[in-house]
Amino acid sequence: AFHESLNLAKIYHLPIVYFVVNNLYGMGLRVEQGSAVSELYRKACAYDMPSWRVDGNDVLAVRDAMRTAAKLAREKHEPSLIEAISFRFRGHSVVDPDRYRDKEEVQKGRE
Repeated sequence: AFHESLNLAKIYHLPIVYFVVNNLYGMGLRVEQGSAVSELYRKACAYDMPSWRVDGNDVLAVRDAMRTAAKLAREKHEPSLIEAISFRFRGHSVVDPDRYRDKEEVQKGRE
């Protein structure tokens, strides 16, 4: 549904801002292991859609990207995509033992 949505948004010039929070993991795999293109913002280029990658833990970077994307949606009626790189502090759910992440990686992400 993700790709179909991007495609239709571009075809019909829908004023949509896709905001993708990338915490670097799926259920139990790193994004690089589960996707041929791990920089998710680059997937928008297949639909000739502007996209940006920002530090999702930097509120000012997120604000600036959202302002740019919202202006494009309002003024040009065009979709865009923002990928916010973040960090998942715990497992995927309460039953996730979180054994697939290196303890050093988790500690570094919490700093």
